[in-house]
Amino acid sequence: MALVWKIDEVVNEIALWPVKKFYPTLIAKRTGLPIDTVFTRLLELTKDHKLCVKWELRCPGDNCARTLLVLDEKAVKLRDVFCQYCGHDFCEGDDGDVYDYIYPAFEVCKDYKEYLRQLDLQTKKNNHQ
Repeated sequence: MALVWKIDEVVNEIALWPVKKFYPTLIAKRTGLPIDTVFTRLLELTKDHKLCVKWELRCPGDNCARTLLVLDEKAVKLRDVFCQYCGHDFCEGDDGDVYDYIYPAFEVCKDYKEYLRQLDLQTKKNNHQ
């Protein structure tokens, strides 16, 4: 259970930062926990509507790795996906390998972020009295 708490603490910290999204690797580095443990917990937090997960399709082109698409679901057809930066062109036959290029990015849900901000303001207010 302590592992879950460590992850939740970092997520709550991030919720107060001026960032739109974060990756599981950040949580793993901050907590020292294995990436699979972190990823599992982050997915659980999506079920609680604290986090939203987006799936980023990144270009596999040499030295590119730019995000080409951001998806709500992991399923994607690669027809018509083209990297305007390096020229990599996905073709229909690449569909089976698409999961090699899709990465999760998490966002703190708006309502949860607002809840934590209000809680933080109240805590600061109480500490100054």
